Amino acid sequence: MMKMKIFHMKGTPIRVHWTLLTLASALTIWQYATSGMIPALTIAAAAICVYTTVLLHELAHVFVARDFGYSARSVTLYPFGGVALIEMPDQTPPEHELYIALAGPLINAVMALIFLPIAWFFGDPFGLLVLLNFAMFAFNMLPSYPMDGGRVMRSLLSRKYGHTKSTNFSIIASRCFALIYFACGIAMKSPILVTVGSYLLYLLYYRIKKEVTNPGK
Repeated sequence: MMKMKIFHMKGTPIRVHWTLLTLASALTIWQYATSGMIPALTIAAAAICVYTTVLLHELAHVFVARDFGYSARSVTLYPFGGVALIEMPDQTPPEHELYIALAGPLINAVMALIFLPIAWFFGDPFGLLVLLNFAMFAFNMLPSYPMDGGRVMRSLLSRKYGHTKSTNFSIIASRCFALIYFACGIAMKSPILVTVGSYLLYLLYYRIKKEVTNPGK
């Protein structure tokens, strides 16, 4: 079974991909075997915090989409993020796509601002939650389709150039950005930039072909 359903959220099934379950279990067991119970529980708690944040991000897309009358097939959590499959027509009004795409990153921005004063007084783990949510906001707002930032770019362009031309331009621009990230990562010996570039190329060449219409990551 590739995906395990863990619960429903107002009719939308929330699933976890087997790769995430395997990775989280392996890390927790390895930490327990090498360092003991407390570090293993710390890893498990950190994973829960990270993927709860990812889930809230994806649910924000789903709830805003429902306000516009679109239904969500599912939300699935993967090791590198989440995917909200939302049924939207090809010619979705640009303002609908704009608001749906912005919903997830804005949730992360709000959560970062909420945790910021708490982290100021109490330190970690609240400081880590601030960094996590800020990183998710920044990463998802990269102008690379089909990330949220790429969909924002397409929605803004669609108002003037139409859906098809804007989609083609967004994909071409996103390939350029991804290759720049990857090349800079190689030149600067930065694993983070190499990973970002590789992940964005993966999204462009693989996920776009498989998605229904997905304003989530």
